[in-house]
Amino acid sequence: MMRNGSKMIFWFLVTGFLVISIIGCGSSGGMNDDESSEINPSETNPIFSGTLSLRASRYTIESDNEGYSVVTATLVNGNNSPAVDTVVSFSTDGGMIVADQTDEAPPTASDEPPADAFDPSEVRTDALGRASIRLMSGPDRSNRIITVTATANGNASKSVPIQVTGTAIWLDNDNTSLDIEGTKTANLLITVQDAEAFPINDAEVNVSVEPEGSLTWSPSSGLRTDVNGRLVLEITGRQATEEAVLRIEASGDVKTQSYLVYNNADFFTITSPAEDPSSWPTGRDLVVTVRAPRQNTVRLVTSFGQWRGSTAIGRKLIDVPVDPVQKTVTAVLSSAEAGIATIQVFDLNRPSVSDTIQVAFSSPSGEACRISLQASATVMAPSLGTVANSVELTAKVRSRFDQAVGNVPVMFFLDGLTTTGGGERLSPAIAYTDSQGFARSTFFSGTLSSYAEGVKVTAAILDADGAGDICNLSSSLRIVIGGTAGSISIGQSTEIESIKGNTAYRLPMSVLVSDAGGNPMPNTTVTLKLWSTRYATGYRGGRPDCPVIYTDIFENEDVNRNLMCDYCAPCPADQSEKHPLNEDLNGDCELTPSSSAAGALPSTIRTDEDGLAGFSLVYLKENAAWLEDEVVATAVVYGTEIRATLTFWLPILEGDSCNLPGESPFNRTELGEIVFSADPENVVGGGVGASLVSAAVKEINSGIVDGPENLSSASVGVLGIFEAVCDDAPNGPGRGRSAVMPAG
Repeated sequence: MMRNGSKMIFWFLVTGFLVISIIGCGSSGGMNDDESSEINPSETNPIFSGTLSLRASRYTIESDNEGYSVVTATLVNGNNSPAVDTVVSFSTDGGMIVADQTDEAPPTASDEPPADAFDPSEVRTDALGRASIRLMSGPDRSNRIITVTATANGNASKSVPIQVTGTAIWLDNDNTSLDIEGTKTANLLITVQDAEAFPINDAEVNVSVEPEGSLTWSPSSGLRTDVNGRLVLEITGRQATEEAVLRIEASGDVKTQSYLVYNNADFFTITSPAEDPSSWPTGRDLVVTVRAPRQNTVRLVTSFGQWRGSTAIGRKLIDVPVDPVQKTVTAVLSSAEAGIATIQVFDLNRPSVSDTIQVAFSSPSGEACRISLQASATVMAPSLGTVANSVELTAKVRSRFDQAVGNVPVMFFLDGLTTTGGGERLSPAIAYTDSQGFARSTFFSGTLSSYAEGVKVTAAILDADGAGDICNLSSSLRIVIGGTAGSISIGQSTEIESIKGNTAYRLPMSVLVSDAGGNPMPNTTVTLKLWSTRYATGYRGGRPDCPVIYTDIFENEDVNRNLMCDYCAPCPADQSEKHPLNEDLNGDCELTPSSSAAGALPSTIRTDEDGLAGFSLVYLKENAAWLEDEVVATAVVYGTEIRATLTFWLPILEGDSCNLPGESPFNRTELGEIVFSADPENVVGGGVGASLVSAAVKEINSGIVDGPENLSSASVGVLGIFEAVCDDAPNGPGRGRSAVMPAG
């Protein structure tokens, strides 16, 4: 026993256990059993009754969630001393609050528990009465104002505004003059980017116009940016006005685009040539016509060629008086050489009133004399599985005077003595030169490597009149398969995702870039291209699977992939009036499919440390299964361009087929009516009776649809589930399909 002040302390050692007993002696330090041991919360967090001030290190932060502002609350007691260890609660109406850590926290062992989550509602002041947090813009990358509020123990409160900036809308418009007839439209590209110029996808875009109703745009609703932060609108004039102002709002930024909307009869414009750009042969006169309803004199300027009757230097400019009756001006332009002319016309008294058109001069196809062939790469990898490696071939056709020759058929072919037998091929086999004399094809490698000298590829001019030593009508090069400096592969996910309110699919994809040794190539830029190679017509079968049934498959009508419907005018037209190179094969006056039907993917991506780069292909559900897409990925490895191509039909999410439209969006023939009839209409139950059920299928022109066709399984009243298959021949007038079904 020991005696210490008013307390006696005893130690007992009992059977190996140490027992400590503390006995209170007197009332100076003891506690009775009936006394309370609860602590008043107000004693731990007393009500603050002093003053609170709030300031920010920055009152503007960037929208990319990288920068931040330190918001500091300072608490001072009534006696002007700092309020130490006092709880301050921070809150905001947006953004993201993180702890204000000036020093990086030391790393923790992997077996240690994670640190507690930061709670901005309980930040304690330091020795100087200060409590701080960091405010970041958060995942919302729009421009806006975030209000930060600090409250001390539920009493004093202050707020400070922080502005989020940097997000911007960028506009790219190809035409500012529109007519109310709708023949001249504009394509407006809207791009939304954050403070670091990164695209903002799925950003809502609001569009309005003043005066109201002067313009329309397509699409007109549900406007959101794609994976590249872009949205394309087709703008059409509806009401004539000197200035129609289109207002675009997205992610807190606003931009405007002005248009002039006119009536064709009252507008200053070039009426001939009608197409922009246009093609014209060298050595022939091109008549340029300008409508000038309110002008007296028109000035015509060209960057290439000469105006007939011009006295200016180089004959590049000519002033022509307006015909007072026709209200038009005509001038003749010609060029002996191939090139592109930019023609600009002005009102001589008001130079701001102008119009512009481009004309490509090229030698007539009969003057083709020389051809040269080039390839984007002469060394490539073999194709494996669904990944087809390819090289772009470009042939340039010139006349004997070294001028570009347009509209010349060029045939591409392989030398059979140099091919590997692994399936290498060319597509297309014949291509026509454009106005600059270029014809293009693609060489796809096979599964086998070539010999050291490579596969010989030749481009030759067809139907050429040139002959003799001065002309070379063919050109060749060799492409080595298997000795590549690197390779690139394209892969796609086994799962797709339904997005945008179940109106579109997102298909995750990736590319892998490696060198010749199979080592990954990190930080390599990969360029992506997307194209619809084929489209299908058809319909979906019956439940429960609703299978896709193709009636036909067609190649993309845009053969040269220039996004222009070549030789399609006039349309509609009789078959005898159509140009032999008319690309509009189905006669709908436009290219099928449209370029946007293929979907959207980023134009460039960059590989990570594993040589991988991921991206997503987004496409509308209505095009799933009806379009075949081609994804081309190109990259440069050690100075050599490598290229891979993946072609596939757009997939459907499992279980979605029965919820999608019942036919292809590219069908040109619509069914008008399906009429069912039963004979007899009443049958005896128990499997005894039978009824002949017929379905008459009629087209819009009221003709009966003949031929074999499966009638899908369906539930019809008490008849239950049945399957009916028709005969090849129709069953008489008005009866196209029939089946005998037992009564259930």
